[in-house]
Amino acid sequence: MLPWSHLLSTWLIRIHPEFSEGLTHTMPRSLKTIFLGAAMTSVLLLATTPVANAAPFPELRMADNYAHAWCFGETLPKDQQDVIFYASDRIDAIPIMDTYGQTCRSGTDVYFYDKDLDGLRGGYICTTVGPNGRCAYGAIYIDFAYLDSDPPASRVWHNRRKTAVHEFGHSIGFDHHSPGYHDCPMLQGRVPDDHYKWRYFPVHDADHVNAAY
Repeated sequence: MLPWSHLLSTWLIRIHPEFSEGLTHTMPRSLKTIFLGAAMTSVLLLATTPVANAAPFPELRMADNYAHAWCFGETLPKDQQDVIFYASDRIDAIPIMDTYGQTCRSGTDVYFYDKDLDGLRGGYICTTVGPNGRCAYGAIYIDFAYLDSDPPASRVWHNRRKTAVHEFGHSIGFDHHSPGYHDCPMLQGRVPDDHYKWRYFPVHDADHVNAAY
């Protein structure tokens, strides 16, 4: 039998990833478990589902704690703001994480910027390392103009969101994952198709985060 933490995150992240969109980000961590518990009947049917091997975690420097506040470091148009909110919801879907936007101020963990990255899709920098060796403050840069010009045009929506989730993933400790390892947002480059797996962390990645934080 798989551990309950795995079963809960399985239901949220793997079984109904689109259903969870825009829902769990409004919940405090304590209510996420209650929400997930209502799905136990569905989850129990998955108890024997095999889990892919997972890489050691963290792969990069972790954030200082599970509370992950972010802000727009500059004025961004609404369509770009929507991408960041989407990515925030994907991180917040990991049960342990409490990810939310706020006005930029002391204590904000991650600042978002739109920046010409000269051929790169996005980038994350830890700007301040805390006394515990974890990242206290960081910045995420997304080259929206590059993403919008990268063919095919039908996947601009998907590539924008995958890139934002990808860079958010770096900020909580994930490095790049190779295509032959497992399918997730930490794949480098454009999305190969429209599948949601490029925008959602799989169960064993979420389990790593839950255990580490």
